[in-house]
Amino acid sequence: MQIRRINILGMGNVAYHLTRGFSQLDSVQQLSVWGRTAKNDSLFSTISDSVRIIHDISKLPDADLHIIAVQDDAISTVFNSLHHRQNIIVHTSGSVAHTILTGSEHFGVFYPLQTFSIHKQVDWTGIPIFIEASDPETRESLNKLAEKLSGYFIQADDAQRRSLHIAAVFANNFSNHMMALAQQWLEKYHLPFQVLTPLIRETITKLDQLTPHQAQTGPARRHDSEVIRTHLSILSNDPQLQEIYKKISASIEAMYPLE
Repeated sequence: MQIRRINILGMGNVAYHLTRGFSQLDSVQQLSVWGRTAKNDSLFSTISDSVRIIHDISKLPDADLHIIAVQDDAISTVFNSLHHRQNIIVHTSGSVAHTILTGSEHFGVFYPLQTFSIHKQVDWTGIPIFIEASDPETRESLNKLAEKLSGYFIQADDAQRRSLHIAAVFANNFSNHMMALAQQWLEKYHLPFQVLTPLIRETITKLDQLTPHQAQTGPARRHDSEVIRTHLSILSNDPQLQEIYKKISASIEAMYPLE
């Protein structure tokens, strides 16, 4: 089945970027968005005049595909509120099993692996979309849609997606938090975070040529205990940050044992 009519349930980060992405596909002829409140109506209305915003879930039009793009703990509630069960229903979570949607005729997962912020546009080209489906026909329909949206899709079962989500938390969420901690530390010494951006860019771009294991540098990688002791001493006025530094340094040292 070719997907031409899409309903997106949710008005958060993922829902916004999916709506924006699908609005640019010639093959999508009907695009509706449901949300409980009108909080983000003005933002969604700027995407395209053809996007229909709905707040009464019972008034959602029939569609070839319903995409539930809400918080994990709300997926079941939203699904149980849907009256259209004959066509495809998917969620976008990396951690929730696709079987939570059991009860519809065709169901699955359409999980884009990317960090989405509602006020930062993304280029969908090359974003991996991980797909799981209840049946071969549904899988083929989702594959074709992902091909049009990003050109990059991968079949992944529930266990694979959960493991992937954990890896993404380490690679994205935790690394971003490290940068937030670095920013707070620099502010104590009246230094701008921007002094680190060339370093951060190089850290990311060199992964095009090296594995993360090969790219690791720093005092823990060198087992430079004197520098580590100095840093921990300076961090003594911030016990929480000191403990994070100590544990991550220990993890790096364990990964690169002295020869």
